[in-house]
Amino acid sequence: MFHSPCWMRSVLKGLDRVQLLASEDSFFSHQTTAIDSAMRGIHTLVCTGTGSGKSLCFLLPVLTAAMNNETSLLLFPTKALAQDQLSKLVSVLEKFPDLKEKIKPGIIDGDTSHAERNSNAKNCNVILTNPDTLHAAILPGWKATYKTLLGRIKYVVIDEAHMYEGVFGTH
Repeated sequence: MFHSPCWMRSVLKGLDRVQLLASEDSFFSHQTTAIDSAMRGIHTLVCTGTGSGKSLCFLLPVLTAAMNNETSLLLFPTKALAQDQLSKLVSVLEKFPDLKEKIKPGIIDGDTSHAERNSNAKNCNVILTNPDTLHAAILPGWKATYKTLLGRIKYVVIDEAHMYEGVFGTH
Protein backbone atom coordinates (compact mmCIF):
# COMPACT_ATOMS: atom_id res chain seq x y z
CA MET A 1 0.00 0.00 0.00
CA PHE A 2 1.26 3.46 -0.94
CA HIS A 3 2.48 5.67 1.92
CA SER A 4 3.44 9.21 1.01
CA PRO A 5 6.61 10.86 2.29
CA CYS A 6 5.94 13.62 4.83
CA TRP A 7 6.81 16.40 2.35
CA MET A 8 4.13 15.06 -0.01
CA ARG A 9 1.34 15.58 2.50
CA SER A 10 2.11 19.28 2.74
CA VAL A 11 2.14 19.53 -1.05
CA LEU A 12 -1.19 17.76 -1.31
CA LYS A 13 -2.72 20.09 1.25
CA GLY A 14 -1.44 23.12 -0.64
CA LEU A 15 -2.77 22.16 -4.02
CA ASP A 16 -5.81 24.07 -5.07
CA ARG A 17 -7.08 21.75 -7.80
CA VAL A 18 -10.01 19.48 -6.95
CA GLN A 19 -8.37 16.46 -8.60
CA LEU A 20 -5.36 16.67 -6.30
CA LEU A 21 -6.82 15.63 -3.00
CA ALA A 22 -5.75 16.67 0.48
CA SER A 23 -4.50 13.38 1.91
CA GLU A 24 -3.61 9.85 0.92
CA ASP A 25 -6.79 8.75 2.72
CA SER A 26 -8.75 10.71 0.10
CA PHE A 27 -7.16 9.03 -2.93
CA PHE A 28 -9.35 7.10 -5.31
CA SER A 29 -8.46 3.41 -5.39
CA HIS A 30 -7.04 3.70 -8.93
CA GLN A 31 -4.72 6.49 -7.74
CA THR A 32 -3.44 4.51 -4.78
CA THR A 33 -2.88 1.43 -6.94
CA ALA A 34 -1.15 3.36 -9.73
CA ILE A 35 1.09 5.41 -7.42
CA ASP A 36 2.12 2.32 -5.47
CA SER A 37 2.78 0.38 -8.66
CA ALA A 38 4.88 3.13 -10.24
CA MET A 39 6.88 3.72 -7.09
CA ARG A 40 7.67 -0.01 -6.89
CA GLY A 41 9.07 0.15 -10.44
CA ILE A 42 6.19 -1.64 -12.17
CA HIS A 43 5.12 -0.42 -15.60
CA THR A 44 1.75 1.22 -15.02
CA LEU A 45 -1.08 2.28 -17.32
CA VAL A 46 -4.02 4.32 -16.02
CA CYS A 47 -7.22 4.39 -18.10
CA THR A 48 -9.99 6.31 -16.38
CA GLY A 49 -12.43 9.03 -17.32
CA THR A 50 -11.80 12.74 -17.63
CA GLY A 51 -11.34 14.48 -14.29
CA SER A 52 -10.57 11.28 -12.39
CA GLY A 53 -7.14 12.36 -11.17
CA LYS A 54 -4.86 10.54 -13.63
CA SER A 55 -2.28 13.34 -13.45
CA LEU A 56 -1.83 12.72 -9.73
CA CYS A 57 -1.02 9.09 -10.55
CA PHE A 58 2.16 10.13 -12.35
CA LEU A 59 2.82 13.45 -10.62
CA LEU A 60 3.53 12.01 -7.16
CA PRO A 61 6.06 9.38 -8.33
CA VAL A 62 7.72 11.99 -10.58
CA LEU A 63 8.00 14.53 -7.75
CA THR A 64 9.30 11.85 -5.39
CA ALA A 65 11.94 10.87 -7.95
CA ALA A 66 12.96 14.52 -8.36
CA MET A 67 13.25 14.90 -4.59
CA ASN A 68 15.65 11.93 -4.70
CA ASN A 69 17.77 13.51 -7.48
CA GLU A 70 16.28 11.24 -10.16
CA THR A 71 14.93 12.41 -13.52
CA SER A 72 11.62 11.85 -15.27
CA LEU A 73 10.70 12.35 -18.92
CA LEU A 74 7.09 13.38 -19.48
CA LEU A 75 5.71 13.07 -23.01
CA PHE A 76 2.63 15.05 -24.01
CA PRO A 77 1.01 14.84 -27.46
CA THR A 78 1.48 18.55 -28.18
CA LYS A 79 3.86 21.37 -27.29
CA ALA A 80 0.91 23.37 -25.98
CA LEU A 81 -0.11 20.66 -23.53
CA ALA A 82 3.47 20.29 -22.30
CA GLN A 83 3.70 24.06 -21.79
CA ASP A 84 0.38 24.04 -19.92
CA GLN A 85 1.54 21.22 -17.65
CA LEU A 86 4.84 23.02 -17.00
CA SER A 87 2.93 26.16 -15.97
CA LYS A 88 0.81 24.16 -13.53
CA LEU A 89 3.85 22.41 -12.07
CA VAL A 90 5.75 25.68 -11.67
CA SER A 91 2.75 27.28 -9.93
CA VAL A 92 2.62 24.38 -7.47
CA LEU A 93 6.37 24.64 -6.80
CA GLU A 94 6.07 28.40 -6.18
CA LYS A 95 4.03 27.53 -3.08
CA PHE A 96 6.81 25.31 -1.70
CA PRO A 97 10.30 26.87 -1.76
CA ASP A 98 11.90 23.75 -0.24
CA LEU A 99 10.59 21.61 -3.08
CA LYS A 100 11.48 24.23 -5.67
CA GLU A 101 15.13 23.88 -4.66
CA LYS A 102 15.15 20.19 -5.59
CA ILE A 103 12.49 19.86 -8.28
CA LYS A 104 13.71 21.48 -11.50
CA PRO A 105 11.20 21.22 -14.37
CA GLY A 106 12.06 22.21 -17.92
CA ILE A 107 10.81 21.93 -21.49
CA ILE A 108 12.66 20.50 -24.44
CA ASP A 109 10.58 21.06 -27.57
CA GLY A 110 10.70 22.71 -30.98
CA ASP A 111 10.27 26.16 -29.46
CA THR A 112 13.18 25.72 -27.05
CA SER A 113 16.48 27.21 -28.17
CA HIS A 114 19.43 24.83 -28.50
CA ALA A 115 21.25 26.53 -25.63
CA GLU A 116 18.17 26.19 -23.39
CA ARG A 117 17.68 22.56 -24.47
CA ASN A 118 21.26 21.80 -23.44
CA SER A 119 20.80 23.61 -20.14
CA ASN A 120 17.50 21.83 -19.40
CA ALA A 121 18.98 18.45 -20.29
CA LYS A 122 21.85 19.10 -17.90
CA ASN A 123 20.07 20.84 -15.01
CA CYS A 124 16.41 19.77 -14.94
CA ASN A 125 15.05 16.61 -13.33
CA VAL A 126 11.50 16.83 -14.72
CA ILE A 127 11.68 17.13 -18.51
CA LEU A 128 8.50 17.80 -20.46
CA THR A 129 8.51 17.16 -24.20
CA ASN A 130 6.49 15.68 -27.05
CA PRO A 131 6.97 12.72 -29.41
CA ASP A 132 8.11 14.92 -32.30
CA THR A 133 10.97 16.42 -30.28
CA LEU A 134 11.87 13.03 -28.83
CA HIS A 135 12.04 11.59 -32.35
CA ALA A 136 13.65 14.54 -34.14
CA ALA A 137 16.05 15.92 -31.52
CA ILE A 138 16.51 13.90 -28.33
CA LEU A 139 17.04 10.41 -29.73
CA PRO A 140 19.19 11.45 -32.72
CA GLY A 141 21.29 13.71 -30.47
CA TRP A 142 21.62 11.27 -27.61
CA LYS A 143 25.39 10.86 -27.84
CA ALA A 144 26.28 14.53 -28.20
CA THR A 145 23.71 16.23 -25.99
CA TYR A 146 21.29 13.91 -24.24
CA LYS A 147 23.35 10.87 -23.16
CA THR A 148 23.56 11.96 -19.52
CA LEU A 149 19.90 12.97 -19.43
CA LEU A 150 18.73 9.65 -20.89
CA GLY A 151 21.02 7.73 -18.54
CA ARG A 152 19.46 9.22 -15.42
CA ILE A 153 15.77 8.73 -16.25
CA LYS A 154 13.74 6.89 -13.64
CA TYR A 155 10.24 7.43 -15.09
CA VAL A 156 8.91 7.89 -18.60
CA VAL A 157 5.34 9.18 -18.56
CA ILE A 158 3.24 9.05 -21.72
CA ASP A 159 0.25 11.29 -21.20
CA GLU A 160 -2.84 10.89 -23.39
CA ALA A 161 -1.55 7.54 -24.68
CA HIS A 162 -4.73 6.98 -26.70
CA MET A 163 -3.63 9.85 -28.99
CA TYR A 164 -0.54 7.99 -30.21
CA GLU A 165 -1.62 6.02 -33.26
CA GLY A 166 -0.65 5.80 -36.90
CA VAL A 167 2.44 7.75 -37.96
CA PHE A 168 2.17 9.89 -34.81
CA GLY A 169 2.31 6.74 -32.69
CA THR A 170 5.45 5.43 -34.35
CA HIS A 171 7.51 7.96 -32.42
